[in-house]
Amino acid sequence: MYKLNNRYRLRSLGVLLTVGSIFLACSPANPSEADAMKALDAACRRQQNLCKVKSLHKTDGQASEISKVNHYRLSYQAEVECLRVNFPGAVAIALCRKVGDVRKVTGEFEFVQSENGWQAKEAIPRADLSDLR
Repeated sequence: MYKLNNRYRLRSLGVLLTVGSIFLACSPANPSEADAMKALDAACRRQQNLCKVKSLHKTDGQASEISKVNHYRLSYQAEVECLRVNFPGAVAIALCRKVGDVRKVTGEFEFVQSENGWQAKEAIPRADLSDLR
């Protein structure tokens, strides 16, 4: 009887370890394009809903550890649709001359890993002014 219970415990422990490993393997090791898109969208909202993110492509990434905290710098290229007009010289995500314009922006976000997953620190993207005439 004792051996049966012990076998059952070992089998249960094995199943638990397997399931735990699967969950750890499925969780993203680094922030994804979707995480960067959420961060850029939040930055747009913080700038009085200046723009809306249409697309975002991760161009580079670099992981680091500072004071036992995981950091990840994610570079991206994105297209944003202007929802309102702003003026040259304004510190903004994009230079919007008219509502509905689609602008290219590049930038970086630094993410910090917390108990609630990857959290983006504030970063100001750089507008690509090459398409303006």
